Amino acid sequence: MIKFKLEEGVELPHYESIGAAGMDVKVHSILKAFKGDQEMIGEKFDKMVKGFEERGYIKLRAFERILFGTGLTVADMDNDLEIQVRARSGVALKRGLLVANSPGTIDSDYRG
Repeated sequence: MIKFKLEEGVELPHYESIGAAGMDVKVHSILKAFKGDQEMIGEKFDKMVKGFEERGYIKLRAFERILFGTGLTVADMDNDLEIQVRARSGVALKRGLLVANSPGTIDSDYRG
């Protein structure tokens, strides 16, 4: 069993279809942004966050990467389980969005 803590307004992960192998998680916030090897800070970052909050999406330019928050925290997880984070194949192909360390693994003893 996995127990989550949710930030206000965040939905639990859920299956989008009967045949889905994994649950979908939605982006809640932008935590950090990078252009090349430089972290975006200040006015440029603030403008990006504001645009995301107003529109609900963001356009990435060449060499930009974003660390998104999900609003989910694992409160407790059985020792024999793990959570895997991976891109959806259709989204990855059509929009070029990838999980940087795909598949990402959240171990049962990780907290943070």
